[in-house]
Order: sequence, then structure tokens, then C-alpha cells
Amino acid sequence: MGRGRQGPPRRRRGCLWARWSTARRRPAPRSRARVTTVKLKLGVAATGGQDVAAAAGAVAAVRAAVGPDVAIRADANRAFGLGDVPALLAALAPHDVAYVEEPAAGLGAALPALGRLAVPVALDESLAEPDAPRWLDDALATGAVAAVVLKPTVLGPARLLAVTARAAAAGVGAVVTHALEGAIGTAAAIEVALALGGDRGRAAGLDRHPGLAAWPLPIPTLGERALVDAPRVGLGLDVDAALACARRHEVTT
Repeated sequence: MGRGRQGPPRRRRGCLWARWSTARRRPAPRSRARVTTVKLKLGVAATGGQDVAAAAGAVAAVRAAVGPDVAIRADANRAFGLGDVPALLAALAPHDVAYVEEPAAGLGAALPALGRLAVPVALDESLAEPDAPRWLDDALATGAVAAVVLKPTVLGPARLLAVTARAAAAGVGAVVTHALEGAIGTAAAIEVALALGGDRGRAAGLDRHPGLAAWPLPIPTLGERALVDAPRVGLGLDVDAALACARRHEVTT
């Protein structure tokens, strides 16, 4: 990418995340400037992720903390059964949740049979399954899918582009996110988000994760001003520094 354009700061488009097991103890503060979207992980506490009431309580706590103007996305990582999905979504509906990612395994293929859902869902892990191309169009046609969540290193270029095109044809937006990669993978995901263009008003899932602290080099940020501030084509990284860091951590490149 060329050098990013300059101008006044814009609202940050990264997506913060938290675990629902700690939501009551550490709610997202109102003082976080420019945050427009938070992501809440469900199904990771002592209940084993099967407790619909506890999940709804955690989302309610986050909504109370961030107020009405911040979008909330929930991600259940398939912690619930397919039979629990309608009840889970109904319990979350009063808290204005944008969508719930992967509430149950097998969701994509089952969507046409689930009927009308109280909250939209998003497809993530399902998109990497071998049979996803077979059921994807039917799932998108239900109107229940708010977004496809794209992890470039998980899907690979061919499937990522195919899913994006099929989702766009159905009027469904894409959210590019990372899979907890290091500096190079994160920068590459940012480049994919730039290349796809995306929904201009939709936050990407590319806020920094804690694992990046192990990489002592600057990483481009999908946020204010330049997205990748580099005077040449590339990821906006010091490649030599990245390779040296990888060798120190014995990371295969």
C-alpha cells in the first residue's frame, strides 16, 4: 500500500473483546474513546457454556457498561447445542446484540430448518468445513446471517474470496478478523481487509490481541489515519526485524 492519507482522526474500527465469565467484574469502561464495537465471548466459564440465563446476564452487564451506542457482538464458539440456539438468541434479543457467532456446531447446514431467529447469527468456523460450499448459499438465503467472519490464515485465499463473493451476492457483509497470529499474520489480515474494502460502517475484528506483546516490533493498526503507513508495497513491517523475532521464538516462517 502507498502511504496512508492524512486527515482528522476517525472513529476506531477495531473490535474489542472480553470473556463473559469476567464481564461482571471487569465491564468495558465508558471512557474508552472512539470504540464503536465490542465482542463478548460466551461459553467459556465454569458452566461449560450451556447456561442460557448466565450468557444473557453477561450480555446485559456489558450493555449496561457500554451504553446504547456501542455495538455488541457475541461469539459462543459452538458452546451450545443446536436445540438451544432459539432460546439463546431470544434471551439475548432484549440487549440489542448485533449478531451471535457460531452458537452451535452444525449451524450453517441447519439454518433453513431453524425458522425465524430473534437475533442474527454470523458464520465463522463453519466456513472452513469441507462441506461448507454445499450449504452456504441456502444458509445465506435464510436472512438469518448478518455476517461471514473471514480468517485469512484459516480459510486460505481461494475459499476466502469465494465466500466473500457468495455472501455479497446474498447481501451479507464480511468481517475480516485474525486467528491470534503474530505480527506478519496480523498485518496480512489488515491488508486483506483493505483489499476487500468491506462494509465501510462495519468494524473489522482486528484490534490487537495479547499475544502480539511477544513481537517487539511495530504492527500496522486498522484504525485512525493510515491503515498501513508504508512508503512501499507490503505489510508495513520491518521484514528483517520480523524474521529476527521469529528466529528468537523458533517460529517457522
